[in-house]
Amino acid sequence: MAIYFSSVYGSTKQYAEELARRLSTTAQEIPNPAVVPDAAAEGPIIVLAPAHGPMNAAAKFAKSLPETTIQARPTCVVTVGMTLDHVVREADPTAELVGDRADQVQRFYLPGRLNYSELTAAHAGVMRGIIGALKLKPRKSENERSMIEMYKKDTDRVELSRLDDIVAWAEAAKTNRKDIKRYRNNSPTSINDKNRPAKPALSLSDIFSAPKIAPKRIPWGNASREREHRASISRR
Repeated sequence: MAIYFSSVYGSTKQYAEELARRLSTTAQEIPNPAVVPDAAAEGPIIVLAPAHGPMNAAAKFAKSLPETTIQARPTCVVTVGMTLDHVVREADPTAELVGDRADQVQRFYLPGRLNYSELTAAHAGVMRGIIGALKLKPRKSENERSMIEMYKKDTDRVELSRLDDIVAWAEAAKTNRKDIKRYRNNSPTSINDKNRPAKPALSLSDIFSAPKIAPKRIPWGNASREREHRASISRR
C-alpha cells in the first residue's frame, strides 16, 4: 500500500498521517515525476491533496501514473477542501480532473481547515478581492454565502472520523478489487457517481487561479455613453 499527499497549510498532511497510522503504513509527499517506488509495488494507492481551483495534485498524480499501475492496483484520490459536502457530491469536480480514468479511480472528499490568521499575504489579498466580488453578487449560492460567512475567521472542519470510509475502502482493496465497488455512492465521503456528469465546483481555492478581469473604461464627459454602458451591465 502507498499513501501520498500534498499539503499547503497542514490539514491534508494531518489526514494523510492519521490514515497511514490506521493502515499501519507511512505517508510521504507526492513524488515528481509520478513514479511509485518498487517497495510499494503491491496494494492500493491513496493520494491526498487540497483543491486549488482546477489544480489538484492528487488528481494530477493519479492521471499521470502508468496504465499498467492503474490496471494492477486500486487507486483513489482524496480531495481536501472547504466547499460544502453536498456541492462537491453534486458536481464531482475530481472526475473531470482525472479525465478518462474517472471509472478507474475512486474519489473521496474530506472537509479541511482555513485559518485566515495563517494565510500568506498573497493568499489573503486574493481572498479579499474574491469575497468583495461575492458580496456584490445579487444571487449567491449556498456555498458562496458560506465563503462570505467564513471570511477573516479561522474555520476548522477537519473531521478525522471521515477517514473511516477510506480505511474500509483500502482494506477491501487489499483483499478483493470487486469489493471496493460497493463503496461508491454509499458514504458521505465517497463522491463517485457514473450517472452524474462532472462539473467543476467553486471552492475557496479557486481564488488562487481565478483570472483578474479589468472593468471596461468609459471616457468621462460622454454622459449618454456612460448611461448606456451602465444599463447594459444591469441587464446581464
